[in-house]
Parts: sequence; C-alpha cells; structure tokens
Amino acid sequence: MGPWPFPCADARPSPTAACCGPRCIASSRRPRLAYADHARWRCLTAAGVDLTRLTASGLGPVNLETTVRFRRELTEPADLVVSCTFLWEPGRKTWRVTQELNTGEGTLIAEVESVSGLLDLTRRRLVDDPAEQWRVNATHPELLGLPPLGADWPRA
Repeated sequence: MGPWPFPCADARPSPTAACCGPRCIASSRRPRLAYADHARWRCLTAAGVDLTRLTASGLGPVNLETTVRFRRELTEPADLVVSCTFLWEPGRKTWRVTQELNTGEGTLIAEVESVSGLLDLTRRRLVDDPAEQWRVNATHPELLGLPPLGADWPRA
C-alpha cells in the first residue's frame, strides 16, 4: 500500500503537532527523527490501536533499526509534513516503515526507514505473525497497510 492517499483534513501547523492518519504536520523545532517516531505512533493510534490495551495483553512494538537519509538542511523553523508507509512481508517477524519529511511547500528534507517488530513481553521474543496481531488490535488496519479482519491475507 502506498502513502496515505490524501492530506488529513484536520492537520494544521502548530507549535506542537496536529496529526491524523499516517501524515503529520508539526513545527520543526524538534529533531527530525522525533518527527518520524511521533508520526509512526500517531499512525497506530489513528488505526485504532489502544497501546495501553496492547501492552496489557503482553505485546509491545519495538524499533529494531532506523536509517535516516538527510536530503536538505532545514535552517529555520518550518512546518513539516511526515508521511508513513507500512510495508509487510508474510512470514516475516518484522515489517518496514518508510517515511518522508517534507516542508509544507513539498521540499524533501529527509527520508527515514525503520524495521520494527512486535515483542511478546513475557517470552521476550518477537511474535511470529505481527501483521495478524495488528489486524486483531486495530479497528482500521487498512491505515497500517493491512486488510481488515476477514479479508484475504497472504500467508507464508
């Protein structure tokens, strides 16, 4: 699934952040990586994942690797738009999230790629089918690039 297909109707520049779905507009006074982290969490909550309930069920998301490619210097405070695309491969214990940080005018500032997993907090091991766990725990899994429960999903 590609990037979020339309801008968030209620996303607007602010000193903190305004997010909806997998796009986030925020003030650039924060480090660039913090934008990417914040946008990923906002995507999960926009998809209807209750992180408190997820943790209580014994699961927790973990970031295993992050690569940041800086494309242009941002020398003054500006509003940034952060996209989020979740990439799933059946049979893998991890997934990738690709993100672009752009100025409000569309200038690419940085690209971020993360590899994440879903940790079984009791066993301290990655779960075998994280996509299925997200499908079960999200009310709108399509925002995470996943089909809703009951829809066909390729298995390894």
